[in-house]
Amino acid sequence: MNQPLDIRTLITDQYCRSERDVRAYLDGIAADLPGKLRALQKHQFSVGFVKDPLENIFRCRIVSASRYQHFLIQYNPERSKRHAGAGRLRPPPEFASVNGGCFLCRSNIIWQQSGLEIGCAINLNGRDYTAWTSPFPLKPGHFIVATNAHTPQKWSAGDAGFTLDELLKDLLSLAAQLPGYVVFYNGENAGATIPHHRHFQAFERDGCEQFPLEQAAAASSSTACRAGTVVDNYPLTALYVRGASTETGTLAEKAREWANAWTETCGDMATMNVISSLEIRSDGTREMHVFLVPRHQHFPRASGISSAVGGLEVMGEIVLTTEEEKRRLDSGQITFDFVCGVLAGVDIAKQFAAFRQCTSLVSAGCGVDKF
Repeated sequence: MNQPLDIRTLITDQYCRSERDVRAYLDGIAADLPGKLRALQKHQFSVGFVKDPLENIFRCRIVSASRYQHFLIQYNPERSKRHAGAGRLRPPPEFASVNGGCFLCRSNIIWQQSGLEIGCAINLNGRDYTAWTSPFPLKPGHFIVATNAHTPQKWSAGDAGFTLDELLKDLLSLAAQLPGYVVFYNGENAGATIPHHRHFQAFERDGCEQFPLEQAAAASSSTACRAGTVVDNYPLTALYVRGASTETGTLAEKAREWANAWTETCGDMATMNVISSLEIRSDGTREMHVFLVPRHQHFPRASGISSAVGGLEVMGEIVLTTEEEKRRLDSGQITFDFVCGVLAGVDIAKQFAAFRQCTSLVSAGCGVDKF
């Protein structure tokens, strides 16, 4: 008598074979992580998982009255679809949804994306991650790098998640492997749209241009930057430190000190954006840049834009997603001063003198009054 066909096993085995084939292909294409991710991006576009070629994105620069400072604006209408996810929302009868149908859990991805979504395996300090191509990218080469285990995004999760030290070390280890990329962590209510599953985001730079936050940091003295400083002349509080790529442990420790100080100030409401990148200079030296932006969970967004303020926004590129926002941009209502207000609207750290004192940054200004 014939045994009934086990559809779930059949589909899962087919996915596993495809996953092995794609990862073997990536290993054959490149030995370095950037090369593997570029190959994965092309593959995911060719099979139809990434459907947005970013053709509808409009980007512009808005400058200050003095024309010495600027912000970037991105109109990206497809980006608003990310909240609903991509693919199936309910599993077929043979499958079960786990962890509320989390879009970053592999066992869900198998049925949600009909086998199309394949990720690149990454190990960071002995912990397993997968780089998934974003179906609603902010930029070309936009990836979500998620833990294989379903663990919360919030760093103070205790036994249920990673420690703050592990989070920061993994973030910097990832950035150290991705020259030409920007890597960032959005904390809970600080831009994270999937707060129940730990993940970073990474995207490839558009050429060599620095973001406004990076340009503001470049104006600080070299000594201050290596010791750790507040970025001056910027509309929200951003802490910055840089050092050699061999010093990721030291840089992570400095960021951990800042994050702990912020947690002591705000308690359970403390959250943050952490941004890191590896710069390879013309003389071959490799330098890591780390920004920590202290945030409060009661202020995930500012008035005037529909999206939450995340890592890209705090770097100085505001993402607009609605037709109304585009109309306001076209009519000149979204100005340099408007963007300053958006960023200042989520900056709560400047109101806490105790935080500035315990981070030894009392004399450095956050710069909001200079605009």
